[in-house]
Amino acid sequence: MRIVFILIFIAVFSLFDNSLGYTTNSAWWTHLSYNFQHANLWHLLLNSLAFYYIFGLLQKVIKQWIIIAISLPVAIISSLFATHHSLSVVGASGMIFAMTGMLYYFALKFVINHPKSNKTGFCVFSAFIVISLAIGFFHEYTAGWLHLLCFLGGFAVMSVYNFFAFVRPNKRNKNQ
Repeated sequence: MRIVFILIFIAVFSLFDNSLGYTTNSAWWTHLSYNFQHANLWHLLLNSLAFYYIFGLLQKVIKQWIIIAISLPVAIISSLFATHHSLSVVGASGMIFAMTGMLYYFALKFVINHPKSNKTGFCVFSAFIVISLAIGFFHEYTAGWLHLLCFLGGFAVMSVYNFFAFVRPNKRNKNQ
């Protein structure tokens, strides 16, 4: 599925301009379409690589459809609250940061449940996320608030989903 999304990114980049991005005054549907458009080839390449690798890590612990069912709506809803942009916001980074939030949930859960785990790796991962989010607030062409909201949204929705996924009674053992 991750290859399908990357092919969609490439097709949209090839066929459309930045009018698919959202701004303060754009049409409602641009809050969906911005996820698939990219500003330039470098932007497309970096987001495609990040999407490919983070999606790949996540699909080791959850199903592909759940990744999309969480990350895409989180990116859309977050864009509704991060609408202070006069420039067109484009790119899959909203979905990528939502997936990063989901991945961070699993990494944190692993570190908590395995006291002898690699804390240094987790700290490096955490620092990388903080730096990536901070850059968004200092680079004028990056949507820092969108990235932060998507990261927090991905983490929160994954936490709630995972809680209910493990609290459900087992259908085979109804008497327990």
